[in-house]
Amino acid sequence: MAFPWVAAAIVGSALVGAFSTGRSSRRMMKMQAEMTAEQLAFAKEQQAKLDVQKKKYAGMTFKNPYADVENMYEDLTVTTRMADFQASTFEQTRADILGGMRQTAGASGIAGLAQAMANQGQLQTEKISASIGQQEATNARLRAQGASAADMARRGGETWLQSAEMDRQAQLLGIQAGSAAGAAAGLQQAYSNQMAAASSAYAAEQAAWANVASSTINAAMYMKGGTPPKGASCFVENSKVLMKDGDFKNIQDIKTGNKVQNVNGEAIVKRLITHEINDVYRIYTNGSVNTTAEHPLYINGKWTNAKELNWDNELTYIDKLYNVETDDTFIVDDTVASGVLSLEFKQI
Repeated sequence: MAFPWVAAAIVGSALVGAFSTGRSSRRMMKMQAEMTAEQLAFAKEQQAKLDVQKKKYAGMTFKNPYADVENMYEDLTVTTRMADFQASTFEQTRADILGGMRQTAGASGIAGLAQAMANQGQLQTEKISASIGQQEATNARLRAQGASAADMARRGGETWLQSAEMDRQAQLLGIQAGSAAGAAAGLQQAYSNQMAAASSAYAAEQAAWANVASSTINAAMYMKGGTPPKGASCFVENSKVLMKDGDFKNIQDIKTGNKVQNVNGEAIVKRLITHEINDVYRIYTNGSVNTTAEHPLYINGKWTNAKELNWDNELTYIDKLYNVETDDTFIVDDTVASGVLSLEFKQI
């Protein structure tokens, strides 16, 4: 006897799971959205701070430290103090000599001596002039050296200034490029996380509601007196079902009301059961029959299944699986198979 409260419990449990999964999914998506919003706000805050630093850096003023360099030798002058002292000393010496000679040599001697002294005075004057010329040459050389050094300093300062400006621009470009790349990566990661969360939530809810649908079917089968199968007990597409008239028809083409052959004569098809798989599924085969692990098969005088018979099996991508529901059995690929949805099978 089937108890309605059992069926209700089956469906109710699945519904509770579906709604719980939905709430969990929405909470997960909300948390991810909040995390993304916080990340974006943090990124904007950091970008604002970076903009302030960039503005300060861009506003820095570079000054040529050598702009005020002057030629220290430019105003050198020739001093005649030493020359004047030498001339004065010579004149005094000459006067003293003339005074002494005047007493001993007489007038005629003084004239000759005066001439000699005049010649010496001329020579001394030339020496003084040469000394002044040497000073002027030295001053000119130093003035040229100072001018050259000042020019080189100014040129070095200009070179440094240009190099500093180029370095600043390069750093600004690097900062901006790094900031843009970081912001793009952050946004991409945030969007990826949101998409992943949404996809995961959608998949979880789909699975939960699929479980509701499956539970509803199982509950209906229970109310009919059947026992829900543990797995899809079915056959693959294009399995050949023996019809009442002796022809074979692909299992997917069977219709409700068709008459199929069984060991007792004929059976009327109640319905064709289709399972949407669209996934990899383990299929067992003995070379002709291709079925799932637990579909009841009547072989060698007893009920068994492909798994118990240890048939060859492999994981295969399956679009759909099919089963034929009858009052007792049907024949597929020359093998007797159960057509009832119960673990209790009518003995042959």
